[in-house]
Amino acid sequence: MSDTSFEPVNGVDAAWLRLDRPTNNMVITAMAVVEPIKFSKFKELVRTRFLTFSRFLKVPRSHSGVYLWEPAQHFSLDYHVRRVALPEPADKKTLQEFIGEQMSTPLDPTKPMWQFVLVENYQGQHVAVMRVHHSYADGLSLAAVFGSISDQTPNIDPFPGQESVKGTQQARQALSFGIESLARAVEKCTRLSYRLTEEGRQMLQNSEYAMDTIRSGLNGAAELAKLAALPSDNARSLRRSLGVMKSCSWSEAIPLTDFKQVAQSFGCTINDVLLACVSGGLRQLLVEREDDVDELRVHATLPVNLRPLETRAGRVQLHELGNQFGTVFVPLAAQIGNPVERLYKVKHDMMALKESMQPTLSHTLLAAIGLVPQGVQESLLELFSNKTSMVLSNVPAARRARYLAGSQVKELMFWVPQAGDIGLGLSLLSYNGGVQIGINVDRELIDEPEDLINAIVASFEEYKSLTSMAASTNPKYRKRRS
Repeated sequence: MSDTSFEPVNGVDAAWLRLDRPTNNMVITAMAVVEPIKFSKFKELVRTRFLTFSRFLKVPRSHSGVYLWEPAQHFSLDYHVRRVALPEPADKKTLQEFIGEQMSTPLDPTKPMWQFVLVENYQGQHVAVMRVHHSYADGLSLAAVFGSISDQTPNIDPFPGQESVKGTQQARQALSFGIESLARAVEKCTRLSYRLTEEGRQMLQNSEYAMDTIRSGLNGAAELAKLAALPSDNARSLRRSLGVMKSCSWSEAIPLTDFKQVAQSFGCTINDVLLACVSGGLRQLLVEREDDVDELRVHATLPVNLRPLETRAGRVQLHELGNQFGTVFVPLAAQIGNPVERLYKVKHDMMALKESMQPTLSHTLLAAIGLVPQGVQESLLELFSNKTSMVLSNVPAARRARYLAGSQVKELMFWVPQAGDIGLGLSLLSYNGGVQIGINVDRELIDEPEDLINAIVASFEEYKSLTSMAASTNPKYRKRRS
């Protein structure tokens, strides 16, 4: 095949390939608990829906340090879509162990780096486990992929005709070419080069534009200096040497309306409540592991979407895969024992981060990691990885139930990978009116991730109790709720 069929992997996507470690695979893992589904139908669903995204038919290969997307040779759907049966008793703990083993296993870099496994004997239901390397897509894009391969009702034909598939694929490829060409152009503008771009000409012609650009650059430099000066996290039990095995767990669904009631009661956002619950759960877990829990300094790396989803172009970008997000370092209030004070501390810190340039800066740093020599990459990674103890991702899924090839999806969950020497990931996912909490963690850090899940849920129950007390003692609150 000619080289003209190859396509450069942009800096941000390439960064995730470079960040792979034996102790941390850069792979997003997700599961869908579904009503029983025939394996043949499931496999056909992947062929006719999932593979319309052309990137899943490509392999990122390195040529002298430069990655290219290359068409896969000898592609076999049988390799990528498999079926298994859990050993008895085939309960939730057995499923958790199976998914943990999947997380600990690298994907084959010589083939397209994704895989589906259909578990056919889980408590009278099936479980579809998907693993996709982060270089292909971020969490929000994969949520859009789920929307594309699933349906709103069970009676929609899940297998469109071949002509329809071909037309859809050609349209997506055309869109992909246009958007990714634009992305590459933007990326070139962010490299440290002295070229007279259109923006440069505007700066020469428009002094006000020039001052705004310089001011933004100075603010960015100040933000970067502030990040570099952040003291390292001091929760030693979360910063141990990592192994190669992962464990995972997830909560039962909590009604989203419960979170809304708590947020309304305290004048906070749902996101504030979620972060306060995570902070409270961490405090409960660490109180017996740390010398002085009241002096804890713990941050979470929180992904922030950079696509303009309010525009049609931004929504189209979701279906073009890739990684278009930055991150912020969110201080968790695990050092505060009082739950109300903890919640308002989280609210205050989140408000302070709203105008932060951290997402844009971190996106640029990721691009640099994907482009610079290995030695510089390690320095950049080390500079920031000790500022945080975990990755925390919050992804919204469908508001109503979805169907895979006619089978209803009962439950959804995903788990985020961690980079460098970070060994803990927390996932928050809303689906069909419920919120679930997921954890994946290095076994050297936490033996039983269920303990942290239970502690986070207990923290939320505490906020629910406080909300009920407020409702019973405050007539204005009762009237507002009615």
